[in-house]
Amino acid sequence: GAVAIAPLLDQLLLLDPNDVELYLRRIRLNREMGRLEGIAADVQTLQQLIDHSPDELMELANMISTESDSDQRFVEFALRLADRAVAMAPEQGGLCAQRAILHLHNGDSEAAIADLERATVLVPGNFRNWYELAFLKLEAGDRVDYNRICKRMHQAIPPTSSHTIEQFVPWTAALGNAELE
Repeated sequence: GAVAIAPLLDQLLLLDPNDVELYLRRIRLNREMGRLEGIAADVQTLQQLIDHSPDELMELANMISTESDSDQRFVEFALRLADRAVAMAPEQGGLCAQRAILHLHNGDSEAAIADLERATVLVPGNFRNWYELAFLKLEAGDRVDYNRICKRMHQAIPPTSSHTIEQFVPWTAALGNAELE
């Protein structure tokens, strides 16, 4: 099991201390075994090894958040990485949308809403960002903004050859009985 694999991963990392995938596997293994203290050192090493592009930082942030098991220290660390990624490429709406998910994982729906609003401006044709934003507004009981967002989504997302997307806009509006006209 996991206990037997841990020493093997340690040995492999001694042979190749620059293998990013081995560190990622050890982080997952440590989380499975409840050894959260070992994760922090591996994350620090990964930060030094990975390409410091915004996409790579966000990928690391998402992985840390996923593997954190809701440990607040790791969720906050993942958010700091996400903040760095967004600061490096503030024009990339996809990074804002990904950071919104991390904010939700941290229980901060206001920050998630702010990121999703920015994402809808930067990438107006992405129906998922509109849906997430509309859903958060509906969940917060803000029907006025929910209706406004559904109308903007209806205007921003053009008819497409994708049946899924064509159905997604009215379905999102139907969740809270928004009027699109």
